Amino acid sequence: MDIDPRDAYIADLQAAIQRTIPVIAFAAGRVVVDDPGHAGRLLAAADDLRNTLDRTAPSST
Repeated sequence: MDIDPRDAYIADLQAAIQRTIPVIAFAAGRVVVDDPGHAGRLLAAADDLRNTLDRTAPSST
């Protein structure tokens, strides 16, 4: 059975999102004292990514 290349692309995108979320959260933590508004926007972006990933990726549990 051949694997659809689109499935591989989607898996790559999902993995990239999974790696990106903690980086964005870390960046938010670094700027929170100097720019809490920017930190809030970064955390909101990380939440959006997590929510999108949760809706589109099969659960690993």
